[in-house]
This record gives sequence, structure tokens and C-alpha cells, in this order.
Amino acid sequence: MDDRIVFARTELGRNELLGSAHALKQRQRQVLFLINDAISVAELRAKLPACQELDAILEHLWEGGFVGQVKRGPMAESSMGLSEALNMLGHSRLEAARQHALRVVASLAGEQSPAYARLKAAQGTADFTQAVGLARKMLATIASAQQATAFESGVLAILHLPQTDELPPASPNPNPARMNGIESAKAHALDVFRVLVGEKSPVYARLNGAHNRADFAEAVAAGKKVIAAVASSTKASAFEAEVLARMDEH
Repeated sequence: MDDRIVFARTELGRNELLGSAHALKQRQRQVLFLINDAISVAELRAKLPACQELDAILEHLWEGGFVGQVKRGPMAESSMGLSEALNMLGHSRLEAARQHALRVVASLAGEQSPAYARLKAAQGTADFTQAVGLARKMLATIASAQQATAFESGVLAILHLPQTDELPPASPNPNPARMNGIESAKAHALDVFRVLVGEKSPVYARLNGAHNRADFAEAVAAGKKVIAAVASSTKASAFEAEVLARMDEH
């Protein structure tokens, strides 16, 4: 793992340390404890010189949503909100998505890689989307399938983000005699996701395709992570709370 990558603890990570129930092993929680608002992989290596499994633990924490990357190498992620970033770009979703994609590919594959050049040169949404798909395949080979999927989902979420990141008002509950709890919750979840992320997101399809409580709950958790990434953790939590409340009403 690149020593320049900087991690920060997420809300899920904070809950893991503060809650009574634990999903992580002791060594994993020790590493998570050392990660606060921002710490590089190099700094973690210095703090844990004897931890030979540090890379594997960080991968696990990252893929599990306990930590997130706040910057990659010398190209720091912007601290501004995504709405503000889109404003500065003239509401160009394509350019916002391109800059995000280029940062990820530069970190994992380098700026000399063909994928980086293809993303940078892509003209129009269709050409760029195709370049993202090719970059995903390359990242799956040189990094991991999880990182490649997260890359593609994140880029496409930004690409199809609407011009506002305001959480839409809760739609009225449908007639309970005509719709069960999962269907009611799904209808609301799809409404919110359509506005904040877009219908072309893989998570939208996952929400739409879930037909039992377990699958739908997993899709909602995935949707929460995407909304937190493209909008805010507050909107993500509100999304999850409202959807789960509707699912339990019937």
C-alpha cells in the first residue's frame, strides 16, 4: 500500500470503538484506534513497526467502511463540499467526476498509465463512462476487485449527481393495504437515491432489485455509504433512518 495514502476514521469506525458490540478483531481495532481525523500509512508504519499485517488490516478497514481516504499522495482531496466543487466547475458533473477518477488512478496506477491518459482525454459522458469501465478492469488487476468496484461506483455517482445535494422531502407513505413494508421503504429509497445520486448508480439497481429484508437492508447500508460520499453523512443517516422506519411500519 502506498505510504502517502491518508486515512480518516468514519462514523462506522467511531461506532466500532465506542459501541459495546464489535465487528473487528483486537488487532484491527488497535489500528483503527490510531486512525483519527487524518493519518498517513507512513505514520502508521512508524507507530506500529512490528505490525507485518498492517496493509491487510488497512485494506479490511477501508473495504468495510471503517475508514476512508482523505487524500492520495501529493494531490490532496479538496475539503470543500461536493456542491461547492460543482459550482466552481460550472455544475459540470463530467469534470468533477474526471478529477476524482484521475486522483484515484494516479494513486493506484500512476499518471503514466494508459487508463489515466484515457480518462484525461475522454470527450463527452459516453466516452468518459467507457474509460471508467476500462480503468475499473485495470484497477481490479493491479489493486483489488473491491477497490475497482468502489472506484467505478464513486466516479459514476459524481457523474450523475444532480445540481443540488439537498435531501428531498419525505414522500407520503403509500396505502399500506396495497404495499408491504419493503416496497414502501424501497419506493422512498429510490426517490431519494434518484435525486441525490442518480438512477445509473449500481447501488440504485441494487436497491431496486432487492426483494427480501436481508438483501434490502444490505442495499440500504451500501446506499448510505454512497450518499455520505457524494452529499454528507447527515443526509446519509437521514436516508437510512427514514427507509428503515418505513420498512418496519408494515
